[in-house]
Amino acid sequence: MTTQPTEPRVMLALIALATDLPVPGDIRFHPTKPILSLTFEQVSDGQAWSQHLGGQTITYMHSGRRFLDEGQIVWRGWRVQLHASDEVRPDAPLSEDTAARLTALTGTVVA
Repeated sequence: MTTQPTEPRVMLALIALATDLPVPGDIRFHPTKPILSLTFEQVSDGQAWSQHLGGQTITYMHSGRRFLDEGQIVWRGWRVQLHASDEVRPDAPLSEDTAARLTALTGTVVA
């Protein structure tokens, strides 16, 4: 049984009424598919929505950024995509000894 997506204006009202959750920076509805995309400035904001909607709150790293992996979320007939990432900066540079040991382990030279 396929659930018909709730009207976009109703979805916007539901998002606006979720005053205990962070406000998305961008809200988009796919023009031909029932896909609702919410964009957040930071991962923790996306995680709050993901948890609220029954999704995952795990993250993954790519190119120095941490991204939210919300999994599969369906809300009122819409497949929900949550977009959120944070820049990750190392706390401190590696010591020369640690860098040398890691280089020896991997067999690569880091410039």
